[in-house]
Order: sequence, then structure tokens, then C-alpha cells
Amino acid sequence: MFPGRQDNLSSPQLAITSKADAVMRALIFDLDGTLVDTVYAHVFAWQRAFVEAGLAIDGWRIHRRIGMSGGLFVRAAARELGHDINVAAAEALQRRHGELFREFLPERRPLSGRRRAIERLARSEHRIRYSTSSEREFEASPRCYTVCDVPIAQVFQ
Repeated sequence: MFPGRQDNLSSPQLAITSKADAVMRALIFDLDGTLVDTVYAHVFAWQRAFVEAGLAIDGWRIHRRIGMSGGLFVRAAARELGHDINVAAAEALQRRHGELFREFLPERRPLSGRRRAIERLARSEHRIRYSTSSEREFEASPRCYTVCDVPIAQVFQ
């Protein structure tokens, strides 16, 4: 998929070629669902929030949109269900999703393999940065997000 990289970043045989080094000097990792195991808690929280709002939605419709910002997600999912949603209702759904997400997953767990991949990339002199579209969740509990056992709040500093 990417030059000089095998498909499995957690593989001990992670290959970084000089050609890739010349082209790619930095990597940006998404936290939520990529480095930190949160996808299914998000799916369940969105599903419950929608049901509570009278908009039953199948989990697969949510899952395929994980990674979108909350605002985009709410509008797209509601539109797919055949409902127009106003700003106030969208914000209420996002708030309820956040409450449910924190209830379902009060502690976030880093995905296995993330440490080895990031350490290997760091040794290769690639610049590594972290990003999240889940700013509300990060601000609510930054210590729940860790990279290589270092709280991500420290990584951002």
C-alpha cells in the first residue's frame, strides 16, 4: 500500500527503504481507533444515542463511518436514515454519544503492536505526530490515551 512498508506495521520485519525515507520523513497517527482501541465503544455509543433519539440504526451503518467527526457523522447517518436533523438535535446526539462512550469505555486500551511499530519508526528517524478528531474525548480524559505507555498529553507537549 505504501512504498517500502509492509501491510502489518506491528511486524518485526517492518521495512523502511532509503527510497521511502527520501519521500516520507514524517507520519501522522490517528489516536482514536488506530492506536487506541475505541471503535466498538463508539459504535455502541452512537447506536444507543440514535435509538434514544428515536432513530434506530444498524451497527454496520455506524461502523463504516467511524473516523468521521461527530458533526459530520450525525448529519450523514441521519440523512441515510431519511431524517433531516437540525443543529440543536445534532449537538444533543453528540453530547449523548460522549456520555455513553465514557460510560461504556472509561479506560482506553492501546492496541497491541502499536508500541513496537512506533518505536521502530522513531528509530528510523521518522518524525511521528499524533492526531485525533475526538477532541472532546481527549480533553475529557487525556490520560486514557497513551502511546508507548506515555500519556498522550505528555507526547503533545
